Amino acid sequence: MSEFERRMAALARGVQPEWSAPQAQPQPQPQPQPRAPYPPIAPRTGGYRAQPRNAGYADANQYTYDPFINGLSPQEKNEFGDLFIACKAGKFEGLPLYTIGGNNEEFFRKVFIYLGKFRKDISAELLDKLYLFVSKNG
Repeated sequence: MSEFERRMAALARGVQPEWSAPQAQPQPQPQPQPRAPYPPIAPRTGGYRAQPRNAGYADANQYTYDPFINGLSPQEKNEFGDLFIACKAGKFEGLPLYTIGGNNEEFFRKVFIYLGKFRKDISAELLDKLYLFVSKNG
């Protein structure tokens, strides 16, 4: 009879079998080291400042100085930006795009040549400010 069969027969009789090889004592498992806690998250101060949904070009010169844009009201900034920066009424062939804070001499030299193309899209107040700026700086 094999060693295995002898052990099984002993177990069947209800007797604890004798083991020929000494049982290895179970090795203690190493205890996991506790993790250092995550540093606490600092609460936000100031928070997120929500912008109005249609802020448009009102804050266009917040970081860039532009003498013409700075002289416009928020509504005029939006109107000017829609017409000459975003070209919402269409791009005017031959009229360069206006660059906020850039060199716009060519734009101001040519803007009145194309007056007939955008006259229906521009307010009288913005047209007056364009004229005054060109006549003062031109």
